[in-house]
Amino acid sequence: MGETVYIDSKGADGAVGFIFEGEPCQVVWTGAEAQVERRDKNTAPLLDGLARLAGVEMLEEAVLLPFYAVPILRVFARDGRGGWFASTEEYERDSPVCHLAPDLSPRVVAPSFTAFLLRALTDPAWRSDLLPGGPWSSLPEDPAGRAEIIAALKLELEETKVLPPPPRVFPSRRDAEAVFPIRDMWELVPAARFKIRKMSPAHQDGKGYVHYQSWQETYRGLMDDRILDSLSLDRCRELAKRYPESTLVALDQANGDKVVGFACYAKEAREFITLPGASELCALYVLKEYQGYGLGERLLDECLFLLPHPQVGLLVLEGNRQAIGFYEHMGFRLTGRRRTDQLYGAEITELEMVLDRDRASRN
Repeated sequence: MGETVYIDSKGADGAVGFIFEGEPCQVVWTGAEAQVERRDKNTAPLLDGLARLAGVEMLEEAVLLPFYAVPILRVFARDGRGGWFASTEEYERDSPVCHLAPDLSPRVVAPSFTAFLLRALTDPAWRSDLLPGGPWSSLPEDPAGRAEIIAALKLELEETKVLPPPPRVFPSRRDAEAVFPIRDMWELVPAARFKIRKMSPAHQDGKGYVHYQSWQETYRGLMDDRILDSLSLDRCRELAKRYPESTLVALDQANGDKVVGFACYAKEAREFITLPGASELCALYVLKEYQGYGLGERLLDECLFLLPHPQVGLLVLEGNRQAIGFYEHMGFRLTGRRRTDQLYGAEITELEMVLDRDRASRN
């Protein structure tokens, strides 16, 4: 094995698989991620039982983790005294489990997630045996309650495995980089610089800016100036709060996850799309300086993946040859139907385009 490549976990999206295929090197993911469990009527008894009987407080909301690890730590629980429990590899149930004390000293405590939970649910004194920072009080006996959780989680004994060495843990990535040459994914593959995500409240202002700036860049000279002069940045940011569940954003990881594009979709097309039983692409914009990276195609592909119907409709501004050419390249066709409306006191005409995925697959 040749070079060891240390890569920050953020935004990798699995792209490393083809980068290093066949290369004589080892790839090591670095960083720390929180793994959150959803609380509902089915999971609440299990989460409460694990906290009461096993001393394992599963994370139920995202947290900003105050450390950085090599290799990566995926934190799934607290120990109730300022420490953390984390998986040390990608697949939780097959991964060794590490305990991280409040002083960031790591200790591998179980060869797998299953083995960890079984030990914690069968031995009320397990923390005193395995964890530093004692004394630890014994947990409640409650054999019936413990057996119920083991059965609900379908935990079974596994073959004994050798414990791996613990990860190195640092207060920050900067501290880790003093020891390991950690790289970002986009340094290796430029396309990995950008990621597509569902819009969150943190992205709303950025999405509003892309809306405002893209209209100024794209439509000046194609639509009445009264429309563009009336569409303020504040108005776009207010509009950005609508329909976050059906909005995707393109983020530039090299610039602090800056929003550089977005797409909006509707699983059921609005009434002005004349194709019955279709879905709709409602909007797609990428800042001019970020065009050429394939972000339009990526946003559209992600929308199409989420849309349930084989036929998808959209409206494109009449005269916008660049957008029409892009959508035709992606398989859409003009239907010949036009829609004229009033916007900010001026007239706007849009052309209908449709994509028939069933037809495309037959061809």
